[in-house]
Amino acid sequence: MHSKKRMFGCAAVLLILLVLLPAFFSADAREGQKAKISPGLAKELSAAKPDDFVTAIVRMSDRADIRAFSGNRQAVFSELRRTSGRSQEAMVRFLEGPDSRAHVRLFKRFWLDNIVLVRAKPHVISRLAERPDVEEVFENFTVTLPPRQENPDRTDLDLAQTQLWDSIDKIGAKQVWTSYGISGSGVVIGGIDTGVDITHPDISGKMVTTDPVDLTYPGGWAEFDAEGNMVSGSVPHDTDGHGMHTSGTMIGGNASGFDIGVAPGAQLMHALVLPGGTGTFAQVTGGMEWIIDPDDNPATDDGCRVVNMSLGASGTYTAMIAPVDNMIAANVFPAISIGNSGPGSGTTGSPGNVPSAFGVGYTDSMDVIANLSSRGPVTWDYPPYVGTYIKPDITSPGVKIYSSVPGATWEWHGVGWDWSGTSMAAPHTAGTAALMFQANPMLDVELAKQLIALTAIDLGVPGKDNTYGWGRINAFSAVGATLSGVGTVEGTVYSSA
Repeated sequence: MHSKKRMFGCAAVLLILLVLLPAFFSADAREGQKAKISPGLAKELSAAKPDDFVTAIVRMSDRADIRAFSGNRQAVFSELRRTSGRSQEAMVRFLEGPDSRAHVRLFKRFWLDNIVLVRAKPHVISRLAERPDVEEVFENFTVTLPPRQENPDRTDLDLAQTQLWDSIDKIGAKQVWTSYGISGSGVVIGGIDTGVDITHPDISGKMVTTDPVDLTYPGGWAEFDAEGNMVSGSVPHDTDGHGMHTSGTMIGGNASGFDIGVAPGAQLMHALVLPGGTGTFAQVTGGMEWIIDPDDNPATDDGCRVVNMSLGASGTYTAMIAPVDNMIAANVFPAISIGNSGPGSGTTGSPGNVPSAFGVGYTDSMDVIANLSSRGPVTWDYPPYVGTYIKPDITSPGVKIYSSVPGATWEWHGVGWDWSGTSMAAPHTAGTAALMFQANPMLDVELAKQLIALTAIDLGVPGKDNTYGWGRINAFSAVGATLSGVGTVEGTVYSSA
């Protein structure tokens, strides 16, 4: 009798557990799902109707271990592709499966970071966040040009600079040409920007191409849509003028009678990712993948050696870390604007404020920091970057810079505005790096960054600081140090300020 009661009691308890446990597990799954979805994407999903399509970036949990391959472009690219290809397969099968296919509009796979862009109905996005092989799901956030400098926001010092000045001579680039015979020859610089006018007399003939008769300039030009896909049939053009101006500062000649480019002997690749000055994270990532490996073949070394990114998103975006880190691991030098949101502290933007990036602030003709040049410090809490870091890393000329614009002409200012900002400073840094890589083709990115820091004109407080970084770039000394192969830099990259 007692045995039967116990048996019935156990059965009752088991029945209750069978009813309640799925609810517990379901609640845990929902909490896990919420933790993986970014606040920005959660807001989009909440506002969407059940049949709306929402775009999300899905980051997989698996990470490529490329530490042993650092500096080996082919090995890095191969391992990144192998890891992403393998770990994305199960999720792709889910997206293409009978239960999901009708609710998924598109997906785009990336390899520079292990991510997949998915445009699907809200319930599919939520299901993706529940997957154990997914680390996080976030919105395809906006990336823009740093704001163009308007006169009402300028300091008296900025406005006082009313004369055209020679920023190329200021950093010692002309001394490099005449003393060392180095102009960037044999080095390819990649611009990720708004486009470029290759008919301009200072740019003409300098864009890379694998087929001289093909007007799309394969291997040297690409345009990307908001999902990170290459736009078929696109031909070189500029949608804003910004990309043309930055390109001129990197590789332009002197067709105007005025030297505008730091490395006039270098060649150019260009990825149009910011049509009209605005793009998406996926657009930028697509452009980064292409510009370092345009034929999608790790075995061919046909990408750029230096990349300039005069763009960003204000604040810290962890999504920018892996693309920048992996680009550097492939031995590609990253010159990236730090932002135009100064003079307050902690005003930097991503990806320039990623610790591994070479973030660039801007100075005037007197080596004074511009009022709106963004300042550090920046705090990260995303391994391997946990702590507070000093930014920018370097400063370069960026106030009222004379350079090329579409239509075979040049500008340094307009009515009520001028070509000023970290957008103008970063190309000076990119051009300097190109000169260094011609001087020593075996130079790696980390040593290049150290030599630029070591030879910079130290400004502000001694050492690296959150206003000038290591100081204003000195191309002549940096190339000289590259040729002599001497020098190391010591200092702290952390700041409690």
